[in-house]
Amino acid sequence: MNAAWDLDDVEKRYLGFIESFEGQAASSDREAFVHQVLMIQEWRRFPFLDPDLPAELLDHDWPGPRAAAVFHDLHSRWHRRAQAEWDRMEEEAATRH
Repeated sequence: MNAAWDLDDVEKRYLGFIESFEGQAASSDREAFVHQVLMIQEWRRFPFLDPDLPAELLDHDWPGPRAAAVFHDLHSRWHRRAQAEWDRMEEEAATRH
């Protein structure tokens, strides 16, 4: 399978994603917005990289599901505050024009 996909690279990217984002906290709406945008930008690459093979075809504990759990947990945790910051920025931009 490594001939068709560079699974080692995909695995390293998943592990890097987990290391970068797992345990991050946001102390403000602005920070939640920034973290959310950065995380989504990083996450959106995976559908193009990961062939989403069944677990039976992988020879060890594949980090994809754990990375997905980190993404969904943080996204749901930050969403309300990130949206509040977006709304604030949108309102601020509207008052400038």
